Amino acid sequence: MPNIVDASYTSAYRAFLDGGMAPFVDAYLALMERAGAKARYYFAGNGASAAIASHLANDFTKAVGVRASTFHDPALLTCFGNDYGFDNWLSEAVTKFGESGDVLVLISSSGRSANIVRAAEAAKAAGMHVVALTGPRPSERLVAVSDVSLMIQSEIYNVIENCHMMALCAVVDSRNLVLLAG
Repeated sequence: MPNIVDASYTSAYRAFLDGGMAPFVDAYLALMERAGAKARYYFAGNGASAAIASHLANDFTKAVGVRASTFHDPALLTCFGNDYGFDNWLSEAVTKFGESGDVLVLISSSGRSANIVRAAEAAKAAGMHVVALTGPRPSERLVAVSDVSLMIQSEIYNVIENCHMMALCAVVDSRNLVLLAG
């Protein structure tokens, strides 16, 4: 059987684990301290990134003890998508639910989806903290409004998505270690 996982595939993970994740985790933990105990954490993405967002919202609530949720309820998504258009549904949800000091975590392999970029801009305008997890070439507008940004340097979406998941799980686990030690 041929080796279908070549060196470039595994090297992307190795590079991320050997140092690409640590600055992000440190920055995110610092942001959590700045946001404070009353902040709400909202997670959002499209497709597989939406699934990652849902998983991490649960982990942040259960394991970290912060109020975290997503905007991915089918009724909300289809209502806002119908009324405001898909490019605007998420920014409208952010405007309706988010408050100054809250944290919006946006997960997007491309980092260029219009609904993600517009949600970041709406969050920043509302005084929220913005965290963006993207692939290698995100929208300059998204990066400009993000307080914390993680760009995965890979062209392979599964690598990007897995690294996003690992980074956010590392934040959860690091935060748990801080809470246990404190």
